[in-house]
Amino acid sequence: MKKNDILQNILIEKIGYEGVGLGHMPDGKKLIVKGGVLPGMVCNLRVVRNRKDYAECHVLDIVSVDKQYATGEIKCPHYLYSKEPMPAHKSGCGGCKWQMVAYDQQLTIKHDIVKDSFRHLGKEIHILPVLASPEIRGYRNKIEYSFGKFVS
Repeated sequence: MKKNDILQNILIEKIGYEGVGLGHMPDGKKLIVKGGVLPGMVCNLRVVRNRKDYAECHVLDIVSVDKQYATGEIKCPHYLYSKEPMPAHKSGCGGCKWQMVAYDQQLTIKHDIVKDSFRHLGKEIHILPVLASPEIRGYRNKIEYSFGKFVS
């Protein structure tokens, strides 16, 4: 496998730390998928980095979605995986990547991510359920800034 190879019909098995999708190649090699995938999705992927034990991939397109997740209503016009073709000037911001998932299922996925993050400790840790917000839409307020040296 090389950079820019296309992988077809890859099953996303679960969501890992920072919301990346986790899957496997038919030969067993791990795949880390960035781009807002969900468990049970079947995707076509592009390899962006190949390592000894795993490959990092980006989503090209989604072949199918597990019906248990495709229950929510998509409201954001920038949603990456909308059925409507996205105009060329829009690229999707990524803030609504689980928009199609019902809110209670989003909380379950987030709980599973935290629980899985502590699995490597070797003992069972009780993780409290994720607290639901009274606002489930329109509350996003995350801003990221890039800093660097500027020469005048």
